[in-house]
Amino acid sequence: MCSNIGISFVVAKIIKLGDLGKELNNILKDIEESELKKADRALRATIIDVWGKVITETPVDSGRARGNWFIDDTFKPSQIGASQKRKGANYVGTRTKSGLLGKTKFLYNNLPYVKKLEFGGYSGSPTDKTVGGFSRLAPNGMVRKNLANFARKLARNWKGAKRGV
Repeated sequence: MCSNIGISFVVAKIIKLGDLGKELNNILKDIEESELKKADRALRATIIDVWGKVITETPVDSGRARGNWFIDDTFKPSQIGASQKRKGANYVGTRTKSGLLGKTKFLYNNLPYVKKLEFGGYSGSPTDKTVGGFSRLAPNGMVRKNLANFARKLARNWKGAKRGV
């Protein structure tokens, strides 16, 4: 009686020497495609996280500033919506599908006062909404502070994508 318990088998594919270059190219192509998919997943997760925070950290009074963030393949400098919809990471996720590597995406807000929300510049005495020329809800802005974390978050998401998370 023969038992296979505890026995391992190693099977090697025998490749003709002339086909070795072709086989190696196929292997490298498979690795490259796999790594590109992981990189794309990491980039998309980072964009959803960072751009989602830019949007959700936009101060809300009427909701118009938050509702006027747009994501598109092209920048439309005259696009201003009437939306007072409170957008966030879900909006970013629906506007940034996979396949982002090598492509350009824009996150933009064309409201005339969004620059003051980001950089300050409100004049007059402090109010319940402003102090020292800055919004009380976003005294450090929302774009700069979140984009400052982009590289760190991308590195974290890349490690997760490599692990299959």
